[in-house]
Amino acid sequence: MWADFIAKHELPPLLNAAKTEGLTIIWIPLSASNYEVTEIAKYGAAHLPSQPLDTFQSAERNKVWVDICKKIREAVNPAN
Repeated sequence: MWADFIAKHELPPLLNAAKTEGLTIIWIPLSASNYEVTEIAKYGAAHLPSQPLDTFQSAERNKVWVDICKKIREAVNPAN
């Protein structure tokens, strides 16, 4: 149900802004998904989709979150 809502109402404006306004999309694979058949597959993930966050134990997941935050910070402010 939520996936349909996201696909129909939340994702289209973001994808449109990426195409028309240069919005940078960086998505985070939280759990296994069939992302390959969606438009989001065209955009870079902040972490390997083959290793979604829910596959890690707590301590390792925290390290992955730190790496994800670094990638997002670099995308937002590439000079630093």
